[in-house]
Amino acid sequence: MIWLLVLCFPALAIAQFGLPPDRPLHDLCGHSTQGAGRQQFAALDAESLHTYDQLRLELDLRVEHADVPLVGYATITLVARESLPTIPFNAEGLAVTDVWVNNLAVSFVHILDTLHVQRAVALAETVAVRIAYTAEPNPDWNDVGYQTGWEQAYTFSEPYGARRWYPCWDQPSDKFSTLQTRVNMPEHWSLAANGALVSTDYPEAGRKRQTYEHDRPISPYLVSIAAGLFAKTEFTQDNVFYRYYVWPWDSLPAAYDWERTPQMTAAFVERFGPYPFAQYGMAATDIFGGWGAMEHQTFTTYGFNLVDSLRTFEGIVAHELAHMWFGDHLSPVDFRNMWLNEGFATYGNLLWVEHLGGENELQRSLDELRGIIVDEARNHPPLYPVYDPPPDRLFGVNQYYKGAWVLHMLRGYFGLPSDSTFFPMMQAYVDSFAGGTVSTEDFYRIVSMHYPEDDLRWFFDQWVYGVGHPVIEVAFTETGPHQITATARQVQPWPERFRTSLSVVITTDSGPFRTSMPIAPQDVSEFVFDLPDLHSVELADFQAELVEASALPVMNEPATPLSFSIGAAYPNPFNPSVTIPLELSQRNTVTLSLFDLTGRQIAQVFSGELDPGTHDIQFEAPASLAAGMYLLRARSGASSRTQKLLLLK
Repeated sequence: MIWLLVLCFPALAIAQFGLPPDRPLHDLCGHSTQGAGRQQFAALDAESLHTYDQLRLELDLRVEHADVPLVGYATITLVARESLPTIPFNAEGLAVTDVWVNNLAVSFVHILDTLHVQRAVALAETVAVRIAYTAEPNPDWNDVGYQTGWEQAYTFSEPYGARRWYPCWDQPSDKFSTLQTRVNMPEHWSLAANGALVSTDYPEAGRKRQTYEHDRPISPYLVSIAAGLFAKTEFTQDNVFYRYYVWPWDSLPAAYDWERTPQMTAAFVERFGPYPFAQYGMAATDIFGGWGAMEHQTFTTYGFNLVDSLRTFEGIVAHELAHMWFGDHLSPVDFRNMWLNEGFATYGNLLWVEHLGGENELQRSLDELRGIIVDEARNHPPLYPVYDPPPDRLFGVNQYYKGAWVLHMLRGYFGLPSDSTFFPMMQAYVDSFAGGTVSTEDFYRIVSMHYPEDDLRWFFDQWVYGVGHPVIEVAFTETGPHQITATARQVQPWPERFRTSLSVVITTDSGPFRTSMPIAPQDVSEFVFDLPDLHSVELADFQAELVEASALPVMNEPATPLSFSIGAAYPNPFNPSVTIPLELSQRNTVTLSLFDLTGRQIAQVFSGELDPGTHDIQFEAPASLAAGMYLLRARSGASSRTQKLLLLK
């Protein structure tokens, strides 16, 4: 789901949309922070094994506009995972009138949210339960369930609202294998639903009935209908059948606003793998007052106010389309893992920004998201993690924006983007869990397989399971000719200390180049830039990690005397051996490490205690080390020295 104003277009003010500036945030985002749905989220044990498996859902519905209740028959075919004395379903607020099991009438007990069908089921027995019921329209367009309006009726269920318009076991982990949706509606209406339209008939005067079939696994909250007075545009491109359903007067604006959807699909296919379904569509309704959207599987429900002939909201189109991979094809095992939906879809939006405008536009958008993450952490407590947020932050900034930043940091992983690793990893993630459900640990295992050089448990513990972000103040001090010492202090108001990096620009005789400065998870980290032709070191305008970074004025205090020095390595360039002269004023431990220009340690050249005096340290590059420029860092006590080495092959 998309939180329109705050979570998709952070740089645009509410006033630009003609909305009251004093509207509470949850009104704009499509979810209230109070009410039954939130209480259920807090109470449900999503990891408990369910007693049966939902196989097929068949919905036979009758809908009207205005305040007329939905009249429905839901048939759930299920197989028992254990012997059951009764069959429970979630059915909140539904008026159930009759129940049949395998076409035989049975009794039932409906208490609060749960419908107990009074029929025992043996282990591994498959039964078809048919339930007759009605569902009242929800008068709050900001809430889940069945909604009606002028010349339309539609549904919205995330996270636990499916139970408000059809009975089911309402957990994302229990996907239906197949789905049939049949809707009886006014004759001049059309139906948008999951899957493919397979039939249209006219059962009575003034009425039309349309039936959709969907043959892919689908979570209960992604089942939907949108029926109304629609003008339709349908076409096939690259083996995907596209459907656009809008008010008749919005046909031309929607055609322009949504024109690039097939290009988005192609861009995502290149990055995520094949499009997982045969269809994709958008149906415009007044969901969230017309100001939001929801990624119902194969047929997004899209707010009519987002159609403006200007492509102002194209980011939402990209976000919801990305959900077809992340959220729909791969659904969360429970909503503690909501970031696997929203963070991934938000990054899909960013990838589309990058596709259109290049790296500069991507960085600009990431900086906007950084600003919102920082603002929430500082001004809207409590801090909360990306994984398992508190109930009132289920659709929070961290699930969308920090989740997207997590992906971007994995893509760059302490340096410049490495698409040759990141996108194959994303495709392997999709392939491994195609049509199923996923957890954060599932994603971690896939990541670990593609980043074997480092155990990234620390990364997930810090950025996904942990809270906050680093706030770093850096002082750059000239500590010698062509030598600058950077002292970085973590000053965030929360106790966590982070392993991260700062992006810096080093200027030499050859011009400026960008690299990363590793930051240890401690209060103070020091890094010495010691290059024969060094002119300056400064923070880069764009920080590739999710940090708040600022540079302090140059310190005037005299620098602490250094305990050692290194001479110019020779030969340099070298292949494969190089000698590093080192002079030590007193006995001390010395470590020499080799880093690539992204700041990643490649090799440990030397580590041990040395006596005072001059020493020549020998290093022979292993055959596996690629030709190129490297940074050699020598450290003794609190002091360090850095110089460039060029390996030729």
